[in-house]
Amino acid sequence: MTGLSSLDNVEGFLPTYKDKRFWSDRTKILDVPLFAGYVFARFEAKDLRMPVLRLGGVKSIVGFGGDPMALADSEVESVKSMVSSGFPMRQWPFLRAGQRVKVEHGPLRGAEGVIVSQKDEWMMVVSIELLQRSVAVVLDRATLRGIRTAA
Repeated sequence: MTGLSSLDNVEGFLPTYKDKRFWSDRTKILDVPLFAGYVFARFEAKDLRMPVLRLGGVKSIVGFGGDPMALADSEVESVKSMVSSGFPMRQWPFLRAGQRVKVEHGPLRGAEGVIVSQKDEWMMVVSIELLQRSVAVVLDRATLRGIRTAA
């Protein structure tokens, strides 16, 4: 992040969450990047692509066929809201409604099905389509409201 702030006209954002880490002699709560390996940056690609790529630690800019692709502003703003809310959050596997899933741990390990709803918790999942990553936050049911989507 420090490198991004050294460039004019580049806005950087590194979302983090609190994660409990265990060592043989202690347990610590650390701030960990929400999307490992990714930093969000807003800049004009035609003017600042090369200066951004020259920053230490930057390996590439997400895109297709060598052309940078912009993330949806609404997705980044949703992640910013979740990070600043103070609600506990964690990483979440990227899933689409109706997608078949397989249980990997616990008493139902090996069972397969289609994800429809979260039984005991109300979760809001924000997905970054381009990165195919998602994050979930546990919310009280009363804080949720349905949104109509265009048909």
